[in-house]
Amino acid sequence: MAQKHKHFIEEKPNPGGVHSVVIKPLGGGETFFFHPFLESFKHIVTPKVSKEEFGLFAVTSYYRNGITDNEYQVTIVLPAYSTEDAKANYNKVQRFKKLVTPSIEKLQVDTGLVKMSIKPLVLKPKVGYIIAIDEDIDMDVGSLNGYPKVIKLSFTFAVDEMYAEVFGGKTPSTPLDRPVAASDQTPQDKTKKTLGDRAKAAKGKKALTDPLTGQSLAIATKRLEAAEAKLAKLKAGGSTFADHTQLYTFIKNQRSVVARAGAG
Repeated sequence: MAQKHKHFIEEKPNPGGVHSVVIKPLGGGETFFFHPFLESFKHIVTPKVSKEEFGLFAVTSYYRNGITDNEYQVTIVLPAYSTEDAKANYNKVQRFKKLVTPSIEKLQVDTGLVKMSIKPLVLKPKVGYIIAIDEDIDMDVGSLNGYPKVIKLSFTFAVDEMYAEVFGGKTPSTPLDRPVAASDQTPQDKTKKTLGDRAKAAKGKKALTDPLTGQSLAIATKRLEAAEAKLAKLKAGGSTFADHTQLYTFIKNQRSVVARAGAG
């Protein structure tokens, strides 16, 4: 009887394995566990640095002008030793790809944020987005009842640095868990403590979306809070209104978007 190896894609670790990859959608849904062969792991750190030249002799100076970008590029290999393994691997990869192909309905209520950890390489979970997925089926190795024996799965994960700035070390399941901002409260919000409560009370799906911009209440609120957090940080550093008029304008407009989206 063929040995079962479904622990390559289950929560229980592979006793002989070394790495484990866990991807958890913050908006709910299936958590993806992989205990694969790790073929490649790349961590790309891109600092925001600007260059300026001063004076007659064009003396060069560098300075930071933003938060560093963090991106992970990972390739894992999922082997199959039986038809059951091959089918389980293939079906799980298809569900995994849906993280980057949401339906219109899903876009209205879910930001797409996920929490990623890769032990032992990324012990502290990172919050961000899966921005690319590449499924490579090795046809030369063959198949089992039509399902591939080996699947190579590559994905790119981008850390949402602004999310960390807004929520700190906490990772609520969704922005809908956050309280309704005092500046956006309406008379109907007296009994609604969170944006999720407001959304549940709204009549119809259209009430969850700003009719002018098409932004969902969850996404509009996240963008507003991120911008306000950025502005507060800049003001703490001595910046003035004249230094950031574009950001002020965005915040003003985004507050209107949130108010319209949650008006139900």
